[in-house]
Amino acid sequence: MEADFAQLEFRVAAYLAQDELAMEEVRTGFDVHSYTAKVITDAGEETTRQNAKAHCVTMDAEALTSRGWKKYHELNVGDLVLTYNQAKDENEWKHILELAHFKDEEVWTYGHAHWKVTTTPNHRWYGKRRTGRGAKRYFIDEVFTADAITKEHSITCAAPCYYEGTLPLTAKEAAILGWVLSDGTHRWSKLSGATSQGSDGHRQGCSASILQKKQRYVDELNVLLEGYYTKINLRDNGCYEWMLKAEAFRDIWKKAQLDTEEPDYVHMVINMSVAAREAFLDAFIKAEGHKREQGQWRISQNQGPEAEAIRVAATLCGYDTRVSTRINYTGKLHDVYTLRTRRHNGCIKFEVSKKRVADVWCPRTENGTWVMRQGKVVTITGNTFAPLYGATGHGRTAAQAAYYHHFIEKYVGIAAWHKKLGDEAVRFEKITTPSGRQYAFPNTVRRKNGSVTNFTRIKNYPVQGFATGDIVPVVLIEIDRRLREGNFKSLLVNTVHDSIVFDVHPDEIDAMIALVDGMNADLHGIIKNAFGIDMNVPLLLEAKIGDNWLNQKDVKKL
Repeated sequence: MEADFAQLEFRVAAYLAQDELAMEEVRTGFDVHSYTAKVITDAGEETTRQNAKAHCVTMDAEALTSRGWKKYHELNVGDLVLTYNQAKDENEWKHILELAHFKDEEVWTYGHAHWKVTTTPNHRWYGKRRTGRGAKRYFIDEVFTADAITKEHSITCAAPCYYEGTLPLTAKEAAILGWVLSDGTHRWSKLSGATSQGSDGHRQGCSASILQKKQRYVDELNVLLEGYYTKINLRDNGCYEWMLKAEAFRDIWKKAQLDTEEPDYVHMVINMSVAAREAFLDAFIKAEGHKREQGQWRISQNQGPEAEAIRVAATLCGYDTRVSTRINYTGKLHDVYTLRTRRHNGCIKFEVSKKRVADVWCPRTENGTWVMRQGKVVTITGNTFAPLYGATGHGRTAAQAAYYHHFIEKYVGIAAWHKKLGDEAVRFEKITTPSGRQYAFPNTVRRKNGSVTNFTRIKNYPVQGFATGDIVPVVLIEIDRRLREGNFKSLLVNTVHDSIVFDVHPDEIDAMIALVDGMNADLHGIIKNAFGIDMNVPLLLEAKIGDNWLNQKDVKKL
């Protein structure tokens, strides 16, 4: 069973802003998403209640975060994800402003033989469209939806990221590590805590070597490894082996912040400097790769953490990567990565291969974009249309942009509250919610045109923080208390943002429905007891139940 807070963010925004019209609409059961659809339609764009809010991808899609690839249930508002800045034509790390999840949406699977994704038909893409005639044909930047793709379009799939990470790893050290992980070997003795290993393991036993047969790289490695090796062995097959100094290799491993038993190479790659990341990838390319037509590189690597790190490194360096999986001569699965220097994916051969209904999700970011992995595809893509909390309409269709302006004109209380938050952030370098939660904005300034920097986050964070950071947890605690006192066999097993998920014992279906329904009468008191807040906007929990989380029906329909 799922207990979902109905329109929680809208209700919280109405309360925090004390917007009289918004509060009245909550009390009368106004459907804000149907309203969104109507305004967009009136402005000239055909839409429905659902696709007024769902510009999303299927649940198997992952976002590239500062912690690696993460799925919807592993993400939180505020997490850093890789996004695309179309104005700069580069990728940037930006915070998640909102996470959207919708059930039973129409989705299309489309693309061509080497690049195929599944999204809602109105999901947005950033790229170019060819226009003009004859010799005067040229490309213009454009944001377009999946159902509007033509053979004249190309999708921007990759862009370089110039974030200088926090790791103290030099480019030379990163290159050595890349050679060890590709054309080398390394091993660590078990960390025993013995005095001989040092109190923190700084003398833990290790051995590492690099092997190379190609003469052009032998000469290069002799220069790179000067001062880092104890000796060079020449094997019978003509292969050179550099035996690295244990102390030097331990130092490199420590600077990379790698664990000796379960090293997180993806986290390392994300937090390298640009020069170190390029040197790390260059070592893999030279060790495991070969050059193809049009400057492409192809790298083969056994599936595992090293292969994951290669693709993330290539993505951050601005390569559009494609992957195929094969079985190598040892019987192991290995991935073959193609690093394309062309960063756009042409849509000439695009076809829709399948249409179905599925649950979907999407983050919302300041740039309106994010880097997605779905199946074997890694690509830049657009994010969900979410007008309530701080977006401006930039980069949307004319009809959607009209809704943003209409929203501000309609909910004057929310618009005034947004201005107040901006003033507070500029004056105090922070904003404070009624529950006492604070968000720091130390670099917020007012521009010459009167606007405020960080304004999208300033307007969004109080809503998300009070909704899913304050209200949901205290309600969870009360539900757990009632389950324990009632000796229920049913279990509270999970939360997904503003939804609470239960595993219901077959004998307790009616009792669990009654428990959730009974919570509605007490939600006001629970919030008041927890935060001393007399919330004058009602909250509502709605229950759904079924054999699994993806196959549920509203309780009232049972």
